[in-house]
Amino acid sequence: MTIPWVGCYRKESGYELMKRQAFVTGATGFFGRNLVEELAHRDWEITALCLPTDNTELLKGPGINVVTGNITDRESLVAAMPNAPDAVFHVAANTSSWSAHDAQQYQDNVIGTGNMLDVALLKERSASCIRLRSARTATNRAADSTRARHRMR
Repeated sequence: MTIPWVGCYRKESGYELMKRQAFVTGATGFFGRNLVEELAHRDWEITALCLPTDNTELLKGPGINVVTGNITDRESLVAAMPNAPDAVFHVAANTSSWSAHDAQQYQDNVIGTGNMLDVALLKERSASCIRLRSARTATNRAADSTRARHRMR
């Protein structure tokens, strides 16, 4: 899997190039797992945020640090994200298309993304890049109707 923007930033310290550090949410999902694999192949140090119930067996390897937390819990993000990572890849998303899960989807995709941006700004005073992947549900009618109901309150 080739990701052209993976090498988006490098820090230099004196004469030596430091190993780049990434924080990845959604690391056990299809996109996240492939992203972690590509970053590891490119010799990044990776902190992979996973839910406590996630199967993390495929994330074992050199340079990969698995941490547990939830994007809807801001304090768990503060604890999990290292200080000043070179890149934050927010690829966690709730892609459910069942309308009974609208409220959870709003929490995961809207509130969770807001938490990620807040914590990334807190941790990355010299932010180099933040990458977001939009879920297919960003334009889903169910998600739009949930947002509309929240605006009306």
